[in-house]
Amino acid sequence: MHFQIARAELQRQLHHVAGAVARGTGFHGLPILGNVLAEIRGSQLRLTGSDSEVTMSGICSVTEASEDTAITVPAKKLLDIVRALPSSVSTVDARLVETGNLQLRAGAGRYTLATLPAAGYPERPAIGDATRITVSDALLSTMTQSVSYAMANGDKRAYLNGMLLHLAGPTITCVGTDGSRMGVARAALSERVAAETRVIVARRGVAAMQAMLTGSDEPVELYVGARHLGIAKGDQKLVASLIDGAYPDYGRVVPAASRHQVPLERRVLLDAVKRTAIVGSDIKDAVVLDFTGDTLRISASAVEKGDASEEIPVPCQDIHFRMGVNARYLIDALSALSEDAVHMRLNTPTDSILLTNGDGSDHIIMPLRF
Repeated sequence: MHFQIARAELQRQLHHVAGAVARGTGFHGLPILGNVLAEIRGSQLRLTGSDSEVTMSGICSVTEASEDTAITVPAKKLLDIVRALPSSVSTVDARLVETGNLQLRAGAGRYTLATLPAAGYPERPAIGDATRITVSDALLSTMTQSVSYAMANGDKRAYLNGMLLHLAGPTITCVGTDGSRMGVARAALSERVAAETRVIVARRGVAAMQAMLTGSDEPVELYVGARHLGIAKGDQKLVASLIDGAYPDYGRVVPAASRHQVPLERRVLLDAVKRTAIVGSDIKDAVVLDFTGDTLRISASAVEKGDASEEIPVPCQDIHFRMGVNARYLIDALSALSEDAVHMRLNTPTDSILLTNGDGSDHIIMPLRF
């Protein structure tokens, strides 16, 4: 193996695939998963990283390539070396030496890394028959970011430790929930999907998606199979495992109608909740929302610690009740909303709160019981 490659291009693709490389004790009994697979095919270098749940790959152009070959190299060390090179270095020369190690020559530096045979690297997962759609990077990035906060983490119900992706007709919907709160994001597709599709993307796959997406207007190809989800963006790809299970019917969770719709400024409410929650509460993370006509009072108190309250004026509302809510859940939901003008939709103190701003996303929080 011998080739030359632009340092910036190598660093860009290494940074991409390193997001899928197993770290620490996450090798699943396979030390080779701490390596990146490097394959020379003609004038291209394909790099692949995987932790058995997520596989990410990227393609670079190379020059002076010798025969087609493949090897695996420690991912973190290779990326750290390339990233630490002086800014004056624009080209990296790579070759296998007699010991089977990979030697890098860059500027005045020489670096040698141990390798493992490519034959021991897991095969790339095949998506198989899949529903294919095209969306913008920005749209998919925004949707995943707006619901991922509500996903469970380590729940015994495995299906909650991921994000629902629902394709139906001309609509794409992403949903996250941990059973106490829910984020729902909807958007229109440029064309209808042939068959309705529901899959659950594991938390690890959602994180990899968010790392790959940059919020640009670049088109992204989405492939939804029976066991895997695939994303292709330019010269980069991602394949993530799906979770088996029946996801909660989010349509039944989102309130169909609300007796009260309270218009609020998102930032004003968010900052008030953050300040009030500093004092703490006898019930973990709890704040009280007290509606009295044209005022919303937010309060928290803890025995032997203190109390705090703030009042926010609201347009005259025929609401006179108080309810408890998890402050962290409320902060997360408000932070996920994109517009500053929001509506808090309410029915009774024991019903869920719905936060929305008309951008196609809904955020539902279950109240606390005092």
